[in-house]
Amino acid sequence: MTEAESQKPSEIEAEKSNIAEPSPKANSEKPRKGLLAVAQETMLYIEKAEKDKSITFRTNDRISVILIMLSFTLEAGLLLLFMSNPAMRNVCIGMALIADFLFGLAILWFVLLRFGVLRTVEARHALLCWQLMIGAGALFAFYTTNIAFLFFTLYNVNSNQLPPSL
Repeated sequence: MTEAESQKPSEIEAEKSNIAEPSPKANSEKPRKGLLAVAQETMLYIEKAEKDKSITFRTNDRISVILIMLSFTLEAGLLLLFMSNPAMRNVCIGMALIADFLFGLAILWFVLLRFGVLRTVEARHALLCWQLMIGAGALFAFYTTNIAFLFFTLYNVNSNQLPPSL
C-alpha cells in the first residue's frame, strides 16, 4: 500500500488546503526587474545550463555549431584579405561570396535542427521562443544594414566618390 493510499481522506484534504495556490493578482503586483538585471540573470542561468553535464546534444547539433564557426572564420578571413590587399580583390570577392553562401547554409541548418523543439514545449513558451527568434533576426538585420551603410559611407568619403544611386 502506498503512502497516499494509507492516508485518511481528512489527512489528504488537510494537505491540499495547506498548498498555497498563487492568485492571479500575485504576479501582476510584483514589481518587475530592470532589463539589465533580467539579462544578467538569464545569462547566468544559460551559463549554468551550458556547464551541466547531464544535458547532452545530438551529434548533428554539435556539427552545426562547428560548421558555423568554421564558415564564419573562413568568411571573416577572406573579407579581411579582400579589404587589406587590393591585388587580391578579384580572387577574394568570389571566394568571399562562396564563403558567405556556406555561412548562410550553416546558419540555416543550425536553426532548422533546433526548430522542432518548439513542438515539445507548451504553446505559450513556443510563442515566446518564436518571438525571440523573430526579434533576434530583426536585430541582426538592423545591425547588418547599419554596419554596411557605415562601411559604404566611410569608403565613399575616403575615395571622394558619391554614393551609387539606386
